[in-house]
Amino acid sequence: MHKKLTNRSVSSVTADQQLSEQATIVELKTKIERLQSDLQSKSVENSALHIQVKDLMSKLEADTFHNNQEHRSFEGVSDH
Repeated sequence: MHKKLTNRSVSSVTADQQLSEQATIVELKTKIERLQSDLQSKSVENSALHIQVKDLMSKLEADTFHNNQEHRSFEGVSDH
């Protein structure tokens, strides 16, 4: 009879362990999904920032070119 009680105890512990492991798996899967979502959001944000940087660089280059042209024109006028 004591042997049966031990088997039940072992079965009970095993079932508890399985439930605990399943709960841990669910929790980890939820965390993974959240991290994947966060990563996707950051990726989209990063792409948008990259586009903004390219636009700003283009504007800076255009402004620099325009300013250089004005400077050269001004130098040409002042030399005469």
